[in-house]
Amino acid sequence: MGIYEKVKELSRFGEIIAGGKKEKKILNVIKSQFEDKFDDIKLYYHDVLNWSSREAEIQCESKKVPDEYFAVLPYSPSVDIETSNYRIISLNSLSELSIKYARIAKLYDHDTVLLFTLNDDTIRKIVLKNRPLLHNSPQTPPYIPAFFINKNTLNYLKGKCRFYMKNTFMDSVGFSIEGISNGKKDEKVYVTAHHDHWFYGEHDDLVGVALLSELNHVRDSNYEIHAISFTAEESGCYFESFSWACGSKQYVKNNREKLENTKLVISLDNISSNNLYLFYTPLTTPLKYEDVKEIPYPSPYSDSYRFLEINAPTISFHSLDYKYYHSNFDVLNREESVLIEQKILSIIRDILEKYPRFSNTKIEFIKKELHNLPVELKSILTNTSITNRFAEKFIGLYKSILYPNGKIITSLFHTLKGIKESYYTEYMAIEDFKELENIDYSSNNYTYYIHKLYKEEIERYIKLISENY
Repeated sequence: MGIYEKVKELSRFGEIIAGGKKEKKILNVIKSQFEDKFDDIKLYYHDVLNWSSREAEIQCESKKVPDEYFAVLPYSPSVDIETSNYRIISLNSLSELSIKYARIAKLYDHDTVLLFTLNDDTIRKIVLKNRPLLHNSPQTPPYIPAFFINKNTLNYLKGKCRFYMKNTFMDSVGFSIEGISNGKKDEKVYVTAHHDHWFYGEHDDLVGVALLSELNHVRDSNYEIHAISFTAEESGCYFESFSWACGSKQYVKNNREKLENTKLVISLDNISSNNLYLFYTPLTTPLKYEDVKEIPYPSPYSDSYRFLEINAPTISFHSLDYKYYHSNFDVLNREESVLIEQKILSIIRDILEKYPRFSNTKIEFIKKELHNLPVELKSILTNTSITNRFAEKFIGLYKSILYPNGKIITSLFHTLKGIKESYYTEYMAIEDFKELENIDYSSNNYTYYIHKLYKEEIERYIKLISENY
């Protein structure tokens, strides 16, 4: 059975939400695909917040909008209201939705309904979240109901409309499954994907799940290979505004001792045959593959991101520009599945063969980073003996910055980068730190505020390095 057949076997259950009734069904299929491919199979459970949409309807002037023209956005509160107070919000990309919802929702009363659209035939899903964005702690739940609509819905939106949705939230349990192939050494390589998905979810991320069971074709006896399909990548967080990869977050938290000797984490997430990006922790050597765009920072979009805190280098595959990302048209065809299987497995095989040489670049990488740092940090690092072991610890300093267009990047000393760049942009969210809004670029008061933040963060990093590095 090739990955095309495996993907179709997985997608027949439809949408899978972490902690939902169907998750155990897809786990049984993944387990059957893992059998005879690994030396051991383990199951892990994670506490998740299960969200589900039970019923939904939009009706304007007695005309009902067909169900296939709209979707309830995950984590939206329930609503049953007849109103003309609805707002249509056009998007250039799905990545804008979270920022626009978080910034717009606070401007409206609870009797408002927000309707997001890309003005095409697709309907999409992504978790709603309130501010402050990019925080890993629980935030206030979204309180303005929101739908995603396609362009056909616009023809129905006239006068007063009835908006109805019945959504439920409940504590539940999600499950991750791990296949283990023994190696000659205790050194471990993790390869991850996730089985929860919106709509059919064949590119995001059932093709990644299917590839896990093909790793026996690239098995390297020098490493202990751990293949994991995670739960709660798309949803399941308890209203954190960093709302994804919660299953892997709990896995890392609960298995820190087991994760010792992890040499590399490879994530397979939202993969198509075109526009393939390879994000890599730049302590590793650039790999240079044909038709693959390489990005020299860890991917914030996938489960590998959660392994950074144990200082594990990561390599993540992601097709950022996939046309039907998180949409009702995310379906894989057989021809593309063959191309994906050949390309991804070939690259993974090459990575496993070359990886032992990567460690030679760690010291050089840290030295290159010095010129980007303020003089106080540069001074303390210049006078420190930089060894490979010292450099490895820097991996855990990678954190994310969210820009106004929805783009997220990760960076070492991310607060310094975010604070400095906030001079030149109207909005920025810095992971587990602050949201910065520079509405008046000429304001001296804002300059004083930013300068003080910057100096305090320099002092914090100096103390951190002195005590731990």
